[in-house]
Amino acid sequence: MSFLWLEFSQSFQVLAILLATLLYSVVYGYRFWTAIGLPSACFPFVVNCQVVLLACNLICHFGVLFLHFLKGGCNGMGAWGFNSVLNGVILCLFLNFYVKMHLRKKNVEDIDEHGDSSSSSSAHSYGYSKSEFKFE
Repeated sequence: MSFLWLEFSQSFQVLAILLATLLYSVVYGYRFWTAIGLPSACFPFVVNCQVVLLACNLICHFGVLFLHFLKGGCNGMGAWGFNSVLNGVILCLFLNFYVKMHLRKKNVEDIDEHGDSSSSSSAHSYGYSKSEFKFE
């Protein structure tokens, strides 16, 4: 994808690169913060940053598409299409992970509330306890 963006420049390309750089700087700063022993956030910070990045990518994609139809054509629409497919795959993989983690978290909470350990989809059937999960 990077080599396609070198050949075809688009109006939202710089904005998308700057937003991605900013968010990954924040994420890696947070990971450094927690690695040196400082307190972590009480919410899944890294996952929320990924959601913000995917939303920014989506806004930039719609902006390029809007300009393409409004201005009568844009440079590198093939590269835009390939990038859209790539971001769509990343979004699907992320949503798959996100939903599975929330369902697993819900199953663990249900087991703790009801005391039922016979569920085959629970974390206990995989050999994990609730304290071993780290949701970020």
